[in-house]
Amino acid sequence: MEFEKIAKSNVLIMDGAMGTMLIAEGLRTGESPEAFMLEHPETVQKVHSDYVAAGAQILTTNTFGASRTRLAEFGLGDKVDQICALAVGLAKKAAGEKAFIAGSIGPLGVFLPPFGEMNIDEAYDAFSEQARALESAGADLLVIETMTDLREAQLALRAAKSAVRIPIIAHLAFNEADRTVTGTSPDVGAVALGSTRPFGIGTNCGGKPEEMVENIRRMRRYWDGPLSAEPNAGVPTITD
Repeated sequence: MEFEKIAKSNVLIMDGAMGTMLIAEGLRTGESPEAFMLEHPETVQKVHSDYVAAGAQILTTNTFGASRTRLAEFGLGDKVDQICALAVGLAKKAAGEKAFIAGSIGPLGVFLPPFGEMNIDEAYDAFSEQARALESAGADLLVIETMTDLREAQLALRAAKSAVRIPIIAHLAFNEADRTVTGTSPDVGAVALGSTRPFGIGTNCGGKPEEMVENIRRMRRYWDGPLSAEPNAGVPTITD
């Protein structure tokens, strides 16, 4: 595939956050970015276009919460295919021939056993469904991102690999203590994710760019494939 060939021999620049850009354009706190996209597709396409203009070579779709599980919270649980198709289509229109399209898959928003009550089979099916929808819509690759539970990241990766043929990158999110919320270090994360042999692994969200550099160095010790790093611009301050 073209993406795999280029990514294995070049450094590619991904885009930045979608949520904060949409908030600046009117997305309300607690509102679904995917639901917002159904009403304001032109706004999402503009965000993608702005990132292309800024030099992004990979655009991430507005589907972070487009699993059946998360969409159900907004009464959209049966719209996975529709939302993924729209999101990929908007990104492709903005990209033209200048950027690849990465289908974004985020956490399901619930903890797996023993911490939570989410059924493992249901979680697996939700990840598989979203992965298939993104591939069918024309995504060049998948990015499983902002995973704070290693078990959920592994489940999402296995489900996606069984459902699609396009490359998959799997990200964990580490805090300032260089651990995920459930206690996984970059070293352990690299070994665990790497054992499933995705196209690439890496980290996003979490901390500042300088903190992520060391996490990527630690992951490199245990992973010889492509690495992906998407840091925050900084750590947000909570007010009121």
